[in-house]
Amino acid sequence: MKRRELKEILRKEVAKWSKQSYHEMCQLDYPWVKDIGEGEVLYNVELDKLEDEPEYVHISISVCDTGLSTFFPVSTSIIFRSDGTVDAPEV
Repeated sequence: MKRRELKEILRKEVAKWSKQSYHEMCQLDYPWVKDIGEGEVLYNVELDKLEDEPEYVHISISVCDTGLSTFFPVSTSIIFRSDGTVDAPEV
């Protein structure tokens, strides 16, 4: 899978996860890992907690396939604030 394809998957994952609340993200078991896809089109999504503060939780999201990108995933991070705001980058 090409890196531009992985970046598109990452963009979709950021859009999906940024809809979650601060409380939902605090309760998730980390690292959260899921293989998505079928057959030869398989990729891995991983969420890790970078910071856990009373005011916010900072989560990294990385995406890779089963090839070389396993060692060099595309990634970004999202900050979920306790006031309900979310700082999600454009990917």
